[in-house]
Amino acid sequence: MVAAKIVFITDDNKYYIPADCKTKTSKSLMATLIPAAAPLTKDVEKCFRSKDPSAAGYDFSKLGEVFEFMNQDRASCDGKWIEENLVPSQYKTKDKIRTILDIGCGVGRITVNMAKYFPDAKLIGIDVDKYAIETALKLKEEEKLTNVEFYLMGAEDLKPEWTGIFDWVTMLTVLHDLPNPDPCLRQVLRVMKDNGVMTILDPLCHSDPKLNVGSKLFASSLTMSCYVCLPSSLSEPPAVGNGIGWGFENRAKYLKQNGLTVHGDDSVAVIHCSKAGK
Repeated sequence: MVAAKIVFITDDNKYYIPADCKTKTSKSLMATLIPAAAPLTKDVEKCFRSKDPSAAGYDFSKLGEVFEFMNQDRASCDGKWIEENLVPSQYKTKDKIRTILDIGCGVGRITVNMAKYFPDAKLIGIDVDKYAIETALKLKEEEKLTNVEFYLMGAEDLKPEWTGIFDWVTMLTVLHDLPNPDPCLRQVLRVMKDNGVMTILDPLCHSDPKLNVGSKLFASSLTMSCYVCLPSSLSEPPAVGNGIGWGFENRAKYLKQNGLTVHGDDSVAVIHCSKAGK
């Protein structure tokens, strides 16, 4: 790292990272995802060679080390990041958000930070992975938070008593992973208030593969999708097989066809939606 000028060395043989470089080091966390996902190579090969696409993939139970990466990566998603990147302030101001549902909360890092940012709101985080929810519950205890709950639950099984109670529903790097997004969307429409907002974050990529040629960002995202997102979207019937390659054009089309209005530019990573006609 000294040779590459990532780390510097002083005349008395002490190592340091220059202050103007430290803000960039969080991006290098992506490099830690590569060794975390590498053990899955044989599973990926099996997935792609399967003649039965409805049972070709694997779920997040195989991705313990990837969850650890996510926990590190999302630690920097503090209140400032949430305000600048997630809060749908153009459509619902902070003071109007009192109930929040985070679908696919993973290890709960962002959900916990949202609970800190919205101290007067009630938050619920759900995920289908037991390890992820156990980690989220430990994090909640460590932070001594009382305004957030975590449940081991799929988005297709949201509680009946949640009908029409949520001001804000979030799905952060989740929608493209689902083997069947239809029941999830139906449940979101049921539990979200008529004036509620849904915020979706997905890695950027075009739906047309030809439009992705030459982009290093798209290339790296699509590579990791082969290990994480695409197998997850093939893990059980109907195994739609979206992954990141689904692309933002298909994402927008799908949401509009399923009862949601997409506000603003639908070709960006973070989009805000509301019930159509509301």
